[in-house]
Amino acid sequence: MKKRKREIFLAGLLAALLAGCGADKGAESVSEEPEADSKEEIWLPDEEGEKGKYTDVSGLTAEPGTHIALVLKNLESSYWKAVREGAEQAVEEINGELGYSGEDQVYLTVDGTKGEEEEAVDTQINTLDALLAENPGALCLAAVDMQSCQAQMEAARESEIPVVILDSGIDSELVAAVCMTDNRTAAKEAARQLCGRLGQEGQVAVISYSRRTETSEQRVQGFLQEVQENHPEVQVMEILYEEEDQTAGELWLQLREAYPDLDGLFCTSSTVTLQVLDELEDEEQLEIVSFDADQRQLEAIEEGKLSGTICQNPRGMGYAAVAAALRAMAGETLDRHIDTGYQWVDRQLLQQQTGENYLYDE
Repeated sequence: MKKRKREIFLAGLLAALLAGCGADKGAESVSEEPEADSKEEIWLPDEEGEKGKYTDVSGLTAEPGTHIALVLKNLESSYWKAVREGAEQAVEEINGELGYSGEDQVYLTVDGTKGEEEEAVDTQINTLDALLAENPGALCLAAVDMQSCQAQMEAARESEIPVVILDSGIDSELVAAVCMTDNRTAAKEAARQLCGRLGQEGQVAVISYSRRTETSEQRVQGFLQEVQENHPEVQVMEILYEEEDQTAGELWLQLREAYPDLDGLFCTSSTVTLQVLDELEDEEQLEIVSFDADQRQLEAIEEGKLSGTICQNPRGMGYAAVAAALRAMAGETLDRHIDTGYQWVDRQLLQQQTGENYLYDE
């Protein structure tokens, strides 16, 4: 598909799924593609007034030259690129709303981490220290480690810098709001889908990415709770986490050897899913459900290698985080938890539309 056409569908059908999805969360649908030059609409579940407060910056104010710092887990994946695009859209719209240009513009800086987990934690802490020394107007943070940033949160509070957490919560009461997917509920949906495809019986396992990240733990616990409470004939054989010396692909090979009769697998992120898919043998019959929805995952759904995935709302998450930050800077009271919704995507849903409409824009 040509780039121009991709921009058009991203503003329409992708907004209904990736930029504000949630079949179980009150999402709305888009029936027509808007004009290519119209702004892309941001969607959130319309609960407790969240949609109006965090999907539109109309009526908000900001001082000329306001700096909003966005710190992500990484800058490379399509998921985080979509988060960044949503944040950039909110900044563009507030500048348009206020008529700011040149040095008066509200501006966004974006940082991300790389490397192994320990290195990424240290890198993120150093990045936060440097950014806080610049005294930005607000900080939007996706924390690598949910317990690693307490000193930085205290420093932000002392400097009256509001902090909005996105994607992954942290163990701190010092933040203004947490903007993220309801990971427990979404993981329960993944469990229901997997158990249904297994006929409500069989052996399953979980491969997750990090013990330190709140989203990882919430997804594991939500999945496990749903299976234990509502699917008694399904056995969770093992829960494994990526470590510095063991990839998700290697963990799958370990599982395959230990449980040759394994029927299903839950992968808690796109990186975990793709590594497992790389190690699958053609003759293997396995029901796999996952989180996130980059191009390779959706192609795997169409090919029957992946049963389905929980699609988050990264663009909406990035936009909502910046909108919340602008409101916090203006002295408004924020909702402590801003739910950005999700959507279950399987082959049936993909076949209802053109598959390209569900891809992140690479």
